[in-house]
Amino acid sequence: PEACDGMDNDCNGVADDGLGSTTCGVGECQRSVPNCIGGTPQVCTPACVDYCADKGAAVAYGAFGDGTALSPYLICTVAQWLDIANNPVSWVAQFRLMADLDLSSAVAPHPRIGTQLTPFAGVMDGNGHVISHFTNTAGGAYFGLFGYVSGAAAEVKNIALKDADVLTGSPGAGLVAYLEAGRVSNAAIFGSSCYVRSGGYANHRGTLIGETRPGTAVSDAF
Repeated sequence: PEACDGMDNDCNGVADDGLGSTTCGVGECQRSVPNCIGGTPQVCTPACVDYCADKGAAVAYGAFGDGTALSPYLICTVAQWLDIANNPVSWVAQFRLMADLDLSSAVAPHPRIGTQLTPFAGVMDGNGHVISHFTNTAGGAYFGLFGYVSGAAAEVKNIALKDADVLTGSPGAGLVAYLEAGRVSNAAIFGSSCYVRSGGYANHRGTLIGETRPGTAVSDAF
């Protein structure tokens, strides 16, 4: 059989062929390398360090970063996400997801971020990550992962929601129930078991966004 030694061990006229490649790392740190180059076995090293690798015990949303544009709060765990949702005082800050989050590990119903009384007015940069299994079947108005978004600089971006289950009044949605002021960009909702239902309202309800107001901006969202 062929070996990584610069020789044509299987006598097919090509040295070190058919030895494949190895993929290592997760997400933005993932890379692939050939198993053999020039007769030398290769070691796959992730393209970067998984920031959240040693942060699985984090609970407070403010554990990493200071909530500013230059140093947003960095979110690694479901507990941190729920801490944001349960602390309206945080809804003016800037956040960046550093890992995919599966909310099925938390007891439903899952709290929303942003209400009519206290809208989300900060920035949530999903950083290309996915939040899955958001579940809230309370049935009231302004229910979604983000219930009410309103602010001159408010933004939800670079984020995807997978397999959500939402029972909502009007307005309501999977990702943003009501976008009064601000922006949603590069956002998606998908999954084989994704449901946004209404207990009696047929209008102002959507899978991704329930309702927008004039002056808001939505781009690259599906």
